[in-house]
Amino acid sequence: LFRLASQQKGIDRALLPGTYTFALGSSIDEALAVIEKGPQVETVTVVIPEGFTIRQIAERLAKAGVVDRDEFMNVASKEAASFASDFPFLGENRTSTLEGYLFPKTYSFRKNMDAREAIEVLLRQFEKEMRDIDTGDMRARGFTLHDIVTIASLVEREAQVAEERPLVASVIYNRLQKKMKLQLCATVQYALGQSKPRLTNKDLAVDSPYNTYIHDGLPPGPICNPGKASLEAAAKPARTRYLYYVLSTEKGHHVFTETYAEFLRAKARYKRFSQTP
Repeated sequence: LFRLASQQKGIDRALLPGTYTFALGSSIDEALAVIEKGPQVETVTVVIPEGFTIRQIAERLAKAGVVDRDEFMNVASKEAASFASDFPFLGENRTSTLEGYLFPKTYSFRKNMDAREAIEVLLRQFEKEMRDIDTGDMRARGFTLHDIVTIASLVEREAQVAEERPLVASVIYNRLQKKMKLQLCATVQYALGQSKPRLTNKDLAVDSPYNTYIHDGLPPGPICNPGKASLEAAAKPARTRYLYYVLSTEKGHHVFTETYAEFLRAKARYKRFSQTP
């Protein structure tokens, strides 16, 4: 009877295997109506915070049962070029990693997804969010989208107070314009592969292209996956003459200065908050 009913409905060759929930005592028509809708997919809500790295995202998704951690890490950190045909904005990415382009947000994922499929969800969200951000001014100044995303990642990790994001971005652009080394602690932390409350002189000398204490200009690529506010700050930085900033409170506020002398005075005053020797 079940087979006959499915044939009459024309779905006998379209029944898919999967997980279904049926009420006890369901009629054949009621059961077929459930199966006709397709398998019930088990989903899980995952929050990816702003500033997470690929490694942190992989660990969180794996813990939620969404992907295999190592597979996600391998694809996201080594196969960026393989996504460029579907996501043209990656054409300016000079690295092999998708760091910076996996947009932080709250997602509903299926469990046991293929790593590439999960990554595509994050990339599509990045593409969607960037439609609202005007990067024209910075592009006119010679910065690529990859540069802007990289700067946004620096802002994300350096600025802890929302209203300071455009100010931090202005410092980065001002230092780049003056050919000054960025000397950002966040890039050293990324180069070390760990977060340390205080960096040593040895840490500041770590041999890595991401160490902006020893290399000029921007690092090769983003150091985390920035949120929309940091992307907006990188696209529209504040107009200032600031070249330095010093952490001044436990809540993450900074003092911004235009001269090195002012910076030294501020650093001495707020030395207890400093991450560097």
